[in-house]
Amino acid sequence: MSKIAFVVDSLHSITGGTERQLYVLITGLIKQGKDVELFVLRHSSFTSNLEGFPCKVSELAVSKIVSFKTLVKMFKFKKYLINNGFEIVHVYFNDSAILVPIYCNHPSLAIITSRRDMGFWYTKNKLRLLKLANYFVKYVVSNSKAVNEHTIKTEKLPRVKSQVIYNGQSNTTLIADEELEFPSKNIYKIVVVANVRKIKNFEDLILAIYELKKDGINVCCTVLGNILEEDYYQHLQRLIKKHELELIFDFKGAIKEPRRYLNNFDIGVLTSHSEGFSNTIMEYLAAGLPVVCSNVGGNPELVKDNENGFLYPVGNAKQLANCLYKILHNVELKKTLSLNAKKGVCSFSDHNMISEHIKLYDSVRVSV
Repeated sequence: MSKIAFVVDSLHSITGGTERQLYVLITGLIKQGKDVELFVLRHSSFTSNLEGFPCKVSELAVSKIVSFKTLVKMFKFKKYLINNGFEIVHVYFNDSAILVPIYCNHPSLAIITSRRDMGFWYTKNKLRLLKLANYFVKYVVSNSKAVNEHTIKTEKLPRVKSQVIYNGQSNTTLIADEELEFPSKNIYKIVVVANVRKIKNFEDLILAIYELKKDGINVCCTVLGNILEEDYYQHLQRLIKKHELELIFDFKGAIKEPRRYLNNFDIGVLTSHSEGFSNTIMEYLAAGLPVVCSNVGGNPELVKDNENGFLYPVGNAKQLANCLYKILHNVELKKTLSLNAKKGVCSFSDHNMISEHIKLYDSVRVSV
């Protein structure tokens, strides 16, 4: 039986992004008879009082990448892994991707790290350390071809150490336990599932909605996501007020399992400056929503023009408005996009994601 240790910087939820994918992977591995533990460098309010998680969760209490205390703690962690028969260590997030390969490399441990985005967090120092850390890893797993190519180029990663495993989307249908409110029934409804922060680039959508409003198109836009950057949120509110869109935009805040509400909407939008492989877009597609999103990162691997949605050049609000207009004013096109959305996302399943990881773990376990 394989013993697998997962290591992350910290864990703040299991409802979105990489955290959700990790939770699904751990749950699936345990169902397959794998022995799994999760280690966090630092506890969050979520993990410090965690109950009902599928595996044991432990804190390493590491706050810095380079310090004598970190050296001691990571040495103890490596000893724990070896003494307890772990074979595979899979690392997520930035600090862990540096710390674990450098401090915990050992012939009995196969270390795998993951890349989930286009490296907006890179700094010169972190890149130097990542290049060193990559020397000790078996594989670096990316969640899209775009992320994989970017990692190979930026981190000078040997291609033989790279692997692409796409995110997985559950086919389970969730029913909302309450209804969302809209200004009226006879209105086009646009949804954005994203935390409110600068990288999500809500400005494009605000300006695009303004263009639609000038053309007399009756729309509303609901944002489902936590406000993570208050200054940025206030900037957006000023922009919304400037264009007299206060009655059009509704920021609902954090909502548990936002995909429960997606069947209330006509179009799913994502305007990010950077994306790896978007769980949000997969959820839009699974709900049968035509998608309009920025042409960045792994988005083109999910969204195809005139097939299940439209891509637009990030920063081009007028083209975004045109894409929205095409869908809203062509009932047959909207039906076709919706049907293709549901069909196309089936290949990106939780089952496939878990199976691909098991294949990878089995291959490196044999070679340890």
